[in-house]
Amino acid sequence: MREGYPTSCGPLKIISVMDLGTGVDTGHPSGQAQLPWDSSALHITFSLEGGATLTLRASGTEPKLKYYLEVVGSDQEEALRSALMLEGGVSDLIDAEGSGLETMPSM
Repeated sequence: MREGYPTSCGPLKIISVMDLGTGVDTGHPSGQAQLPWDSSALHITFSLEGGATLTLRASGTEPKLKYYLEVVGSDQEEALRSALMLEGGVSDLIDAEGSGLETMPSM
């Protein structure tokens, strides 16, 4: 099991963590991932309060860490505001500079 899962992403509390590299799913009553998992995988999904979801995964073909952020809003503008609010939290969570990762501009 990985140590020290974060407890928040920006201003939002992390409600549960599903780590497909360790088989942990804190959101399931058993505490175990119900999806297939592999100890060599870096695929972690954080469920955030308010219905947002953040998934981090290593690319299988390139030396990249990718992230996918899903937000919920009553309309497109609200969802965009939520995504922009969380973008800084994602950067803090990944801590590219502190982890020795090189960042690339977003597209």
